[in-house]
Amino acid sequence: MRRSREQGFTLVETLVAITVLAVGMLATATVYDGSRGLTGVAERTSVMAHRAQAEIERIQALGWSHVALSGTPVPSTDPADPASMLAGGSPPRLRPDRRAPAATEPLVIDTTDGGVSPTSRTWSDGRLTGRVWSWVSWREDPRCGAGCTAARGGRRVTVVVTVDGTGHGRGPLVTSVVLTDPNAAPAGAMANGARNPLSDPATVCVSASGADVPCSRSIGTGSATSWFLYDTPAKSGDERIAVTADHALHQTVLGTGLCTLVALLGCPVPDLMGDEPPPSGTTVPPLLDRSSGTTGSEASGGRVLRVADTSCATTPTADNARSARWVTPAQPSGETLTGEGGMTLYTRTRTGVAARVVLCLQLAVAPGPVGDLLTLPPTVLATVTYELSAWPAVMTPVSFSFSVPGADLVVAAGKRVAVRVWLAASSASDVVIAYDHPSIQSVLQLNVR
Repeated sequence: MRRSREQGFTLVETLVAITVLAVGMLATATVYDGSRGLTGVAERTSVMAHRAQAEIERIQALGWSHVALSGTPVPSTDPADPASMLAGGSPPRLRPDRRAPAATEPLVIDTTDGGVSPTSRTWSDGRLTGRVWSWVSWREDPRCGAGCTAARGGRRVTVVVTVDGTGHGRGPLVTSVVLTDPNAAPAGAMANGARNPLSDPATVCVSASGADVPCSRSIGTGSATSWFLYDTPAKSGDERIAVTADHALHQTVLGTGLCTLVALLGCPVPDLMGDEPPPSGTTVPPLLDRSSGTTGSEASGGRVLRVADTSCATTPTADNARSARWVTPAQPSGETLTGEGGMTLYTRTRTGVAARVVLCLQLAVAPGPVGDLLTLPPTVLATVTYELSAWPAVMTPVSFSFSVPGADLVVAAGKRVAVRVWLAASSASDVVIAYDHPSIQSVLQLNVR
């Protein structure tokens, strides 16, 4: 049989090949055109962003007194017009967020010193052109204190940039920044025209266990030991127990009538101090009241300390409302205190008004068994006085250092270091002390040899 041979392509195969090639070229052209369009949008967005940033920097360079509109802008009812961000009125107000049209801010208008034009201006970079709008509005801040006007803590500069032409795939670009008055300050940061150092930001350090703790440095000689104030009675042992509810004053310096050598149930029991800060959990616990039921202690967010009837030179009469005591765990071995140290207390005045306060801090050595405090009261080592003419009105860390002159202070093995705090009679206000909280950690630092 004679075998036939096929050479070349048939007409059908040729048509199919041409069709596949045409479809591929069309797809490539479509992708290229789309890519070019996206590149154009990205280019225009980049140019508009640079133009907005340049306008903001220009306004920032004017100086605070000139960051204001030099006239009254005219609102627009056209949603496509950036001036529709202005709400009608006399003068108009700015809607900083178009998604929340009901939220408006008053415009800052100063026809004398204002350096920002109330009308739009054209811009060009050689290839693209467009317009830019700039508005300045008041940003309300109720926390702003001295130097602020009507709780207006800052001026919001809003810049809107558009690009000319249609079909460019990019709407107006809106950018804003809040500028702060350099003469303004948080409430309580200024006192009689002078800066109050108590309002400075606190520096937080990390302990060996990874917890945030107040920073303190070794003062003078020796090594520093930090003792955190707990809300745990020392009779429960030497371990901190988490407290989850408000409670009445602990009997740390004065017991009840049942405190006798036979019945120790009503004896005073100091609270505990520990060398580890309160642990942080997945949620921040509330700031508890630690003197509930005491008149004037409602929602104190801590322990109210009443003004005593003595000075720091004389230990006050045992009164749980007027003084508080903490002790460390029994020391496994004897140690010698250098007399140098410091303390950080989170505190405020009870009335919420800055006032003169004289804080008394007494260091002592207490017996190991807490029940022995009845027959073996703490042996006083030294008393420290710290005075502040304007005790903070809001919860603020107050830190001070001390150096007790004289011989070394010895704490024998099995004994506890005790600290007692009270306010001198010359104080003008009761205070609130907060402690035993992951973010509010009152701590005593003592230097040992």
